[in-house]
Amino acid sequence: MDIPKVIKIQYILDLFKKLKTDTTEIAATLYVCMIELSEEGASVTEDRPLTKFYAWSEAKGRFDKKEIVSIWSWMIEKQVVPSMK
Repeated sequence: MDIPKVIKIQYILDLFKKLKTDTTEIAATLYVCMIELSEEGASVTEDRPLTKFYAWSEAKGRFDKKEIVSIWSWMIEKQVVPSMK
């Protein structure tokens, strides 16, 4: 593994190690939803990741939309988003 990848991995670990499990779950699910949207060639608007997020499983319904949007904004700020095709 080259050094830049190690640094990126450490950056991710450092960001997430202090977060609550629910926050990490939301971020991980949003990340995968964004990858799926990219693979589908879908344009990304705020409602698309949310729709995919809630469709992931019924258990995701326990999360408030405001919390999900807040975490998505945090992910963008911290540059923890997938590269879009």
